[in-house]
Order: sequence, then C-alpha cells, then structure tokens
Amino acid sequence: MSNKKKLDTKAGTKKLRDGITSGGMGIAGYWRMELRGPRGELKEYREVKNIALTTGLDYLADSLATATGATSSRFNYIAIGTSSTAPTSTDTTLTAETGTRVAGTKSKPSSRTFRVTASFASDNPAAAQTFREAALCVTNTAGTLLNHATFADVNKASNEAFSITVDHVFVTA
Repeated sequence: MSNKKKLDTKAGTKKLRDGITSGGMGIAGYWRMELRGPRGELKEYREVKNIALTTGLDYLADSLATATGATSSRFNYIAIGTSSTAPTSTDTTLTAETGTRVAGTKSKPSSRTFRVTASFASDNPAAAQTFREAALCVTNTAGTLLNHATFADVNKASNEAFSITVDHVFVTA
C-alpha cells in the first residue's frame, strides 16, 4: 500500500522581492521522496516545495558568474535528516542530518529545470529511521546547501531503500 501525499504548496513558499515584476527571475524547488520495500514496492511518497537558502543562492550566482565556480563544485549531493524543525533562509546545515550524503544524478528534464536524483541504499543509514528533512549540497561533507525542505514522516525500515528527487525550476516573475 502506498502512502501518497499531494504537493504541499504552503511549505517554503515566499513572494519575490518587492519591485520585481515582469522580466524578473525566481527559482522554485520541489522535492519528491520515494520509500521502497525490499522487493522494490512503493511504500511511501512525498512531494513538497522547499525554501531556497541565502548561502545556496549566493553560491549559485557565483557559479553562474565565474568559470571556476561553475566548473569546480556543483550542487550534486543530497542529505537527509530526522528533524521536523521548519527551515529558514539562513540555514547552513540540516537540523539533524543522518546517514551519508549521496551523490545524485543531475539532469535537465525540461526547459529551465535542473534536477538531481539520489538513491539511498538500505544500509544508508543502516538502522530504521524516520526521515523528515532533506537538502541539496555542494559536497559530501559539511558545506553549502542550496535548499532545505521538511516533509511528513517517511518511516524507513533497515531493509528498505530510499530515493529522492529535487527539481529547481527557473521562472520569470
């Protein structure tokens, strides 16, 4: 039986800065989490919006503006955690990160969309966990986060794998 949750349009929403009208740009992030049983069956599904973080947006601007930033490190790692504390735009870490950050597969599934998908093996973390937060990161250890999202509990048993996808859609105002 799958426990599918609809997109939470309230989580992480924020109006663009005052004064940005037509011709402006924004970024919207969406997370999808899938928990699969040991035989690959879908057990849980979540889809939520995230909050973009100040340090991540600064890093993204640097990456777009400089050759070294754009070619050296890019947002590629996904971290998961157990806290339900609401994210803020100044977060620099997950509230309660668990397991090992996983290098994701990057793609551009449609115009103006940047996607990262990562699969957490059943042994990452090895013990049963209740996941409640995720972030897209520059490195596999401490470092800059682009965003941070919290979501309804995803209860992972020790023999279950977990996959997570984040889409960042660049939009005009």
